[in-house]
Amino acid sequence: MTRRNYNPKTKRLLGIAGAEKALRLTAADREFLRDLARVQIISEPQAAAHHYAHLKTRGARSLQRLRNAGLIRSRNIYVAGQGRIKTYEFSSHEMAVAWGGRLPRTGSSRSDYHELITSEAYFRLGRPDDFRLTSKFTDHDRKQVGEHLPDAIYSDPQTGEMVLFEADAGNYSYQQIQEKSQSWQRRGFRQTWAQPEKVTSRVRDSEQMSLLKV
Repeated sequence: MTRRNYNPKTKRLLGIAGAEKALRLTAADREFLRDLARVQIISEPQAAAHHYAHLKTRGARSLQRLRNAGLIRSRNIYVAGQGRIKTYEFSSHEMAVAWGGRLPRTGSSRSDYHELITSEAYFRLGRPDDFRLTSKFTDHDRKQVGEHLPDAIYSDPQTGEMVLFEADAGNYSYQQIQEKSQSWQRRGFRQTWAQPEKVTSRVRDSEQMSLLKV
């Protein structure tokens, strides 16, 4: 019996003849899609480094094939000092749900750059298996964390301890950082913060707070 190498929900959503052949996903493709479901947005450099580094094209053809098949779409995000960065997300809400993810929700309070920082932190942290964004928090997660919800939570691979993750695209004031971090410290949580090189106020490393510069 031939092992299925496509998501049956995806096949149904695409509704095309020969979908099984069109969706002949490689192991790298599946890892990319699983990670995309966790972080909602992945940049072209991230995909090249973490999923397709073994290929001469660094994933350019593979990602184009996933786009042509209707699984993902691409768009450019402008980042100050870096220019335009090509990013990928699922092609639709339905496609995202089929793979266990969601589309990124950005607006006045959450920028595309903020989401990209979160994605970069996920890879820097070693792609934790239980890394989940706020949209995936359970009622238990929310009760534990309290009033100030972080951008994500994950477990320390060594101790199993829950760690709160927060991304700052560079705009948080000292007061905002203190308000959130102290609220979580009072509850006894370890924290990981991610910030770019240029920020309004820098997070300080401590026993309970660690900083990733992205």
